[in-house]
Amino acid sequence: ASESIYYAELIFSAPGTIDNMTIFTTAQTSDATVSNGRVLMEIDPISSITFNTDVTAEVTCDGGTNYTTGTLTNVGKGQAGRTVVEATGISCTAGTSFAARIKTLNNKNVNIYGLYLEVQ
Repeated sequence: ASESIYYAELIFSAPGTIDNMTIFTTAQTSDATVSNGRVLMEIDPISSITFNTDVTAEVTCDGGTNYTTGTLTNVGKGQAGRTVVEATGISCTAGTSFAARIKTLNNKNVNIYGLYLEVQ
């Protein structure tokens, strides 16, 4: 069985220069132990970015003690021409409390419009 969280049409951005942001989803509790995650995001990079260098996606399955970084890849276009990126097969330390952590790095400006997290 898999557990999932979906946050629709959230916009994480700020006017002006972005000084690296870290976004945490609220931890959720699964009915069984989970150890594998998938993150799907709809983003609008205002700055020119490199996936996995300027924007990263991480998953925890043990309540935030350990986070594992996934490999983001471009999977197409979403609403209003936004970029859809995905990180699959993120093997995380087994547990029952899961969440995602998204980071923008290198002072890059990236609007994040939606996030989907699934764990197994």
